[in-house]
Amino acid sequence: MLRPQVFALVEDDDVQIGLIGSEKQAIDATLKSLYEEDKRFLAVADKYWNARGGSYTDGGAFIFSIRGSDKKTLVCTNKFGEVVKTPEYQTHCDFTREVTPPPDSDKQREKIEAELRSPQTLFEFLRRGVKEWDWDMLRWTVSELTKYANGEEGRKKKEEERKGMGISITPPVKRL
Repeated sequence: MLRPQVFALVEDDDVQIGLIGSEKQAIDATLKSLYEEDKRFLAVADKYWNARGGSYTDGGAFIFSIRGSDKKTLVCTNKFGEVVKTPEYQTHCDFTREVTPPPDSDKQREKIEAELRSPQTLFEFLRRGVKEWDWDMLRWTVSELTKYANGEEGRKKKEEERKGMGISITPPVKRL
């Protein structure tokens, strides 16, 4: 028998959910199913954590309670009565929105290209950016890095350089 050991918490303005499961995958599948039925639910939890038996820091046991008379709220506490919640500053990313480029996307692409010269500079660029960017900028930057990783940007740049020099390269035709 599997004992529940993974906990998850969703704390949105409209909907709050506390889930307990034997695996994170089960919790994610539940949230995905809820999200597909009703877009008020988030497809990913705000917070996940594992129970650690009789841990002296959090007790290893958690209680989900409904509190309030007019407006009901979900409250999660550990066995010592300490409230478990998401950080106040945490915001949700709306993955249903299309990734849109920032107004200065050309400038940002130049920055990304410059930072790609070394793993350390790329790491520092991303570390700083994650603290400063909103969700749109983060998602756009990751999508641009994915293009570079797949070689799309390098091919586009070479094609533009060739066009600028008046060189046209057509792919070879396969003969049967």
